[in-house]
Amino acid sequence: MPTRASARALASMARVVGVRPAQLARAGRQDAARVLDEALRREERAIQQPAATGIRVIDEAATSEKVAPFAWQVESEVARAEARYGPEPTGEQIFGLGHEANAWNSPSFDREMKVRLIATFRLFAYQNRGGRAGVNTGLILAAPAPAAFP
Repeated sequence: MPTRASARALASMARVVGVRPAQLARAGRQDAARVLDEALRREERAIQQPAATGIRVIDEAATSEKVAPFAWQVESEVARAEARYGPEPTGEQIFGLGHEANAWNSPSFDREMKVRLIATFRLFAYQNRGGRAGVNTGLILAAPAPAAFP
């Protein structure tokens, strides 16, 4: 089943990986572009007046460091799909169905941006799981079968 991130969630993920509002708009997500644009404006105001706003600015270096293991994982999956299907495998061939396949199939992003975006999806899912498996992030995660269902 195809999934679609909310404007707020997509704007948050786009901010972390450096996607600009215009890129989201070109990709057909004007709603997320507006949310991201407003967030960037608030961030700029926070930088100018940090004590007055209380808005925390994201440390991009720390975020990149956290995304790196997930990016390596995505690159490994892409390499396996390339070995199996040849150059430029589809998102479905790499990831199956879902938001990762949709992100990979987007013509609006280059390969590096796609890897960073999917790695960020995974980082957010990992952080939001809070050590628990299952669905609670807004991103669809496969929950393990309960013990009663072999």
